[in-house]
Amino acid sequence: MKNLAKTCFTIISFLVISLASLTSVQSAENSSVLETANASLKSGVSGENDRLVDRFQRTYEVLQNNEVATSGAARGETLYFYKCWMCHQEVASDGDLSGLVGPSLHDLMERSVSEEVIAARIKDGGPRMPAFRHTFSDADIADLISYLLSPACCYENQNPPVNLQYLAETNPWPVPITVNGGPHGSVRLVNGQPLEGIKVQLIAPNAVRTTVFSGIDGRYEFPMVQDGTYTLRVATPLPYKPYVREGISIEGAMSLAEIVLEPVPSATQPMILEGALPPTPEVMSQLSGAEWLWNLSGTIEEKTMFAKSCGIGCHSYELILRNRYDERSWRLIVERMKTGPQGGPGRGYFTASQNGAIVEREIDILSKWLASVRGPDSEDMPVRMWSKRPTGSATRVVVTEYEANRRLLNLHDVCGAADGKIWYSSHHAPWVGYLDPKTGIIKEYRLPDVAGRPTIDTHACLVDDNNGVVWFTQGPPQTGTWALFRLTVATGEIRSYVPTPIAVNFGLAPDGFLWYSRNVGNSANEIDTPEIVRFNPNTGEIANVYPRSNFYSYQHAVSEDGRFVAGSGPIGPGFKSAWMLDVEEEKVYETTATQDHGAGRGGFDKYGDAWFGGRGGPLVQIVNEIDEGKGIHTRLHWPPTPLFPYTDFYTASPDKNGEVWGGVMHGRGFVRFNPKTERWIVYENPEPTSLNRYQWIDNSTTPPSVWYADFQTQMFVRIQPLE
Repeated sequence: MKNLAKTCFTIISFLVISLASLTSVQSAENSSVLETANASLKSGVSGENDRLVDRFQRTYEVLQNNEVATSGAARGETLYFYKCWMCHQEVASDGDLSGLVGPSLHDLMERSVSEEVIAARIKDGGPRMPAFRHTFSDADIADLISYLLSPACCYENQNPPVNLQYLAETNPWPVPITVNGGPHGSVRLVNGQPLEGIKVQLIAPNAVRTTVFSGIDGRYEFPMVQDGTYTLRVATPLPYKPYVREGISIEGAMSLAEIVLEPVPSATQPMILEGALPPTPEVMSQLSGAEWLWNLSGTIEEKTMFAKSCGIGCHSYELILRNRYDERSWRLIVERMKTGPQGGPGRGYFTASQNGAIVEREIDILSKWLASVRGPDSEDMPVRMWSKRPTGSATRVVVTEYEANRRLLNLHDVCGAADGKIWYSSHHAPWVGYLDPKTGIIKEYRLPDVAGRPTIDTHACLVDDNNGVVWFTQGPPQTGTWALFRLTVATGEIRSYVPTPIAVNFGLAPDGFLWYSRNVGNSANEIDTPEIVRFNPNTGEIANVYPRSNFYSYQHAVSEDGRFVAGSGPIGPGFKSAWMLDVEEEKVYETTATQDHGAGRGGFDKYGDAWFGGRGGPLVQIVNEIDEGKGIHTRLHWPPTPLFPYTDFYTASPDKNGEVWGGVMHGRGFVRFNPKTERWIVYENPEPTSLNRYQWIDNSTTPPSVWYADFQTQMFVRIQPLE
């Protein structure tokens, strides 16, 4: 477990270098457009005539650190959480050998330290502290100091702030239960040309967002919604200017006024790169992480090392790359990620990269590259988006986004119940709960402390409808002893299993037993021996043990009939192993592919094959031919290119029809793959992100629907295809 905690990628790693203010961009001197963009970045705002986002753009709000407030101590709390908490939290020093942690700041107000001294330390850093002068604006530092010197300091994740945009309880409003038959309209360019693939959105009084897409003729149609007052907007409008109408009255299946969009002028004068846009915060907040990386300079080695060391689960590219540090500071941050306790995903990419010359070389390359493209003197050039919008079947979908009741929860997993409730886990808080999709209302529960310490991390969640319970595990961010939690739905009672042999990502069998694999240390030769375990939830004891010969597995899945259990390989895209247990025959089958795939999380399809999202890029199928006497083998399914450079998958989920779904990490949405026909459909999200840890398939709908919690926008998302 200790090795897992050190190597398993975790969002704690993500917190140090994420979500900075978007400041100080240096632009091309000969472009008046870029000079305007540079000025707006330095001031933190753009003039009304220059704005390329509306106030509802969630990624812009998040990347400006305005999740809780736009100024003052409340905004300072957000800055503290994302920039200071990892190194200054109460348990930051647990297991740390890096020397890259700082003292608690709880008593800073009592130390009689002047604001000038605090500001200087934040700007300049220290021998083992990054300098934030190139990342924080003066307004950021003022907000952070106001929080550090307030009685509320310092945040330890136990009571995340309320989400002021969560209105489901104060403004009750039904969420549409159909997928069409409601208000409708059309979208066209100023020249009259109809536009396909435009995301048209209605925001209800309870803040639930419903998004549909225009077809080839430019026409769109919403589900039937309750009559009332809504906001109508185009979500993520680039390369067009924003369109938003607040306070419009909706009555039945009415026809809405035509939406006319105007293109954003090119950033280059004269035009030398068609479609180039100025690198303002408004523009950059509408690019996916992969588009961010695509637009940057760098060698294939630098970009690949960055993607595989920093972006295979915890990190969103744009949340890293919107920061600016000098090389010394980038080096400290990368070192903390790769050598500190609970280090980031780079520690699981190459087994040899955990120590010695290899990790030092990676730290050196990454630090130098990051300083060259995101340093104090690096120049931001005009950027381009991938030009393809959804077409054809990809526009036949309804996407619904629900607000969480708190901010800074770091939503991790969702798991659905037979009664329609969508349960969730929070990666950095003791709060779990469920969303009612019909109303958007959240019911939350606080998990008990573990071994005298607050629970600050829940990882996986699975619903056992047969026994009326929901299971929650803990993962690497939880320091010290881990627990397994069982919540009884009828009463809300929570049972803790401490200590537990079940952690991180586990499998749930039809009989209610849990499955997991672990490495058991052998004191005789100091070799970790892998084994699969079956856990009896009634006794709290291990019922069966099945030895294996390969590495620890990150995910464990159980077939619908309970006969087969499958596991992926260790963490990271550099691995190519997987296994399957035939429970009836008590025999373990193991397979190693000829290509790296980094199988992550997933589940079984109706044919008995297991599927995993590949952190190396593909969807990974473990073909089950045990009954034919052929054992198992691996088949890799690569998504269409060039849509997916620098992207990968975390989870793959088969639905009742045998189609497989996966969120495109660092991309804009989800793929839907039919293994029989090899057809791929790519559904875009309203926001340019699909940072999901685990999706849940609702097979009660036709076609099946997909649920996930977006880790960047912190909203619950439902994807409902129409065909």
